[in-house]
Amino acid sequence: MSMILSTGHVVRHRRWFQRLFRPYVRRKLARTFDGVHVAGLAGLRATLDERPLILAANHCSWWDALMLVALDDLLDAESYCLMDAENLSALPFFGWLGAVPLDRTRPKEALKDLRASAALAQHPNQVMWIFPQGQLYPPELRPMRLQSGVSLLARFTRARVVPVSFSYPFREAPKPAAVVSFGEALDEALSGKALLSALEAELIAGLARNTAFVVGEDQGFETLIGNGRNADAGLAARLLAWFGRGHASKVEHPTLELEEQQNA
Repeated sequence: MSMILSTGHVVRHRRWFQRLFRPYVRRKLARTFDGVHVAGLAGLRATLDERPLILAANHCSWWDALMLVALDDLLDAESYCLMDAENLSALPFFGWLGAVPLDRTRPKEALKDLRASAALAQHPNQVMWIFPQGQLYPPELRPMRLQSGVSLLARFTRARVVPVSFSYPFREAPKPAAVVSFGEALDEALSGKALLSALEAELIAGLARNTAFVVGEDQGFETLIGNGRNADAGLAARLLAWFGRGHASKVEHPTLELEEQQNA
């Protein structure tokens, strides 16, 4: 499927490439993370059936781009993503997945790109991803330094803005977990600085929910991709795991063994 934007850029979804790349991404995420855990997906799908959506996410890791690919597969929507024009030029295959260029070096060109990309978020089941921070920042950064592009894009479309909070915390595993919270769509009456303020508040709330999941206080997450632990384990790792199961009580509770010896 191809579409020519008003800037002259040709958007090409290469279905054959998506069918090859998406399974690769899922395997990569499974091997890298202690699972991919998502909250709010059902509500997002229901809203998407009614309106186009702008999914506005914090940008805290190189992995965010591959997470978008995996989440798009689950949404089964017509998805696009605004991507820095220089990076897209260097990695053109992202264009085959729906990435469209945004020239951040020249404000006038950036405005043209935003107006042009608005044509891709006008109908139900259309999604436009955007990282309003414009570059990588740690998820703890406050304020979050959101840029105005997301509010302009919302003004140019019929889409509602949905906050998406990414984090990659460690739990009781040697690999981090990938945790994603989809928030509720923002009030469509919001615009400009008021929209940015509301978006930042909801992104921070989503990050707090991710933390609550990690410490076991929020059970509203689905594990959409497993951790791939069994697929990665070699013979030595399996032997160690088997041996550990037989000696778990002594390894985990050495003080109990000492007390038993003292009482004998």
